[in-house]
Amino acid sequence: MGFDSWTSLEGAQDFCVSVAGANDEVVAQMVAWGVVAGVRFRLHGPKNTIESELGMNLSHHSLVQIMDTSEDEEGVCLRAAKDCQEGRSQVLMKGQVSTAAFTRGILNKDSGLTPSGHLLSHLALFEKASNGDGVFLTDAAINIAPDVEAKKRILTNALDALQALGVQTPRVAFLAPMEKVTAKISSSIHAHQLSLAASQGEWGDVHGDGPMALDVALSEDAARMKGAQGEVAGQADLLLAPALDAGNMIYKALVTGAQWRNAGVLLGASVPVVLTSRSDHEEAKKASLGLALHLAKH
Repeated sequence: MGFDSWTSLEGAQDFCVSVAGANDEVVAQMVAWGVVAGVRFRLHGPKNTIESELGMNLSHHSLVQIMDTSEDEEGVCLRAAKDCQEGRSQVLMKGQVSTAAFTRGILNKDSGLTPSGHLLSHLALFEKASNGDGVFLTDAAINIAPDVEAKKRILTNALDALQALGVQTPRVAFLAPMEKVTAKISSSIHAHQLSLAASQGEWGDVHGDGPMALDVALSEDAARMKGAQGEVAGQADLLLAPALDAGNMIYKALVTGAQWRNAGVLLGASVPVVLTSRSDHEEAKKASLGLALHLAKH
């Protein structure tokens, strides 16, 4: 399995997506893609504006339900989140609402979407341009400067998702600028601690290695030239970023520089969450919806 199979909308006809702030042209586009595959939608927001964005055919489509509300962003986000908590929808998606309000809706105790002890984190999926292999990256969007314990929770979120996608014995690279543990570089210390935890079986059947530079994690040639050995070097399935700034720059470099196909979801809630950026290409938005629906099957 790979990028296309993990992001396809096929087989999603039994699932429903709740959208917070559906009065948005990007949402209308994603609804149009989804209904073709049989996906149902519950769209929260002002009815007149939503209908204007959707057009007559989509507004009255049998798979589309518009939940008219004049509430503020907080109220709209909470309503959409409750859809998922109460079993009416299996995926939550952000529309024309602020990321802060949307996140608060997920974390709100009344929504019941975030189990005690869980941490929200972002998981990105890329397709390598060189060979078509899939590689995952976490966390490039949510957690700013996680400590080791937070990184363990972020990693648990990601590994649960990879297991749901059928990745057996994932190879995880704990990223740092180099392969040497250096007291002045905290990411190298964290990576070493996480590598030890992985070797002791904290996450079960997982190959974890670090500290490891990005080129060594992704390139067999770079791994060979640097003399890096092991199961992870040159063939990592999952990259754990040291902090949001590094993770976000890696993400944007792979998307805009390397032009790797990509998708992304939020993890840690009781349902997968779609949180796309307006700068994302159409294919990335569609792939993110497909990835979330694929995770919802499990």
